[in-house]
Amino acid sequence: MHIGSFVLAAQFPGQGQGEALHRAVRTGVAAEEAGLDSVWLAEHHFIPYGTCPSAVTLAALLLGRTSRIRVGTAVSVLPTQHPVALGEQAALLHHAAQGRFVLGVGRGGPWVDLEVFGTGLAAYESDFPESLDLLLRWLRE
Repeated sequence: MHIGSFVLAAQFPGQGQGEALHRAVRTGVAAEEAGLDSVWLAEHHFIPYGTCPSAVTLAALLLGRTSRIRVGTAVSVLPTQHPVALGEQAALLHHAAQGRFVLGVGRGGPWVDLEVFGTGLAAYESDFPESLDLLLRWLRE
């Protein structure tokens, strides 16, 4: 059995975004020290519930501060970015971290993301399968 931890960079009242992100990284390092197998990082935009706008970037930082634990995204919000660009980032981390990076993708949740990034509801409802297919084809080929 593999045991992992879900890490959310939540910003508590009176706390800055930087502290929320630093706490998330410290939590990931502590997970490795405790012997867990993986850490999964959440991506959220424009809300204090989660101040991490790029789970891939935070994963890169955590991979650099650990040596054994697998680090994954839970999730990278696919409708807010180009699938090939995300695939390139994932491939870079996979190779640089000697296979310890795991890419998790999803449709996201807060509608404000879709509005701000200009992708709209169609990216969430109907375009996701096509974007996922492109990402998978790019990673495989």
